[in-house]
Parts: sequence; structure tokens; C-alpha cells
Amino acid sequence: MRYAGANTPYWTIRQASRIGGVNPADINALLVYLEVQYRLVEVKS
Repeated sequence: MRYAGANTPYWTIRQASRIGGVNPADINALLVYLEVQYRLVEVKS
């Protein structure tokens, strides 16, 4: 854990997902991230 405070819940979620499989919140965050990246590429081209 490099950061304490605001980012602590993020690390807690990551640890929980590693122990118990995949967390739906992680999947949702990943999908949002990928869509943002895709749209950025679309806008540039």
C-alpha cells in the first residue's frame, strides 16, 4: 500500500478480488476505463 487515505478502499477492493475471485465492481470499472480509452482513440482519428 503506497497511499493511505482516499485510495485505501481501492486497495481493499483489489485485495478482496484476489482472494475471492473477480469483484463485479472491478469488472465495471474496467469496462468504463476501456470505453473511455476507445472513445479517446475514436476522437483522435
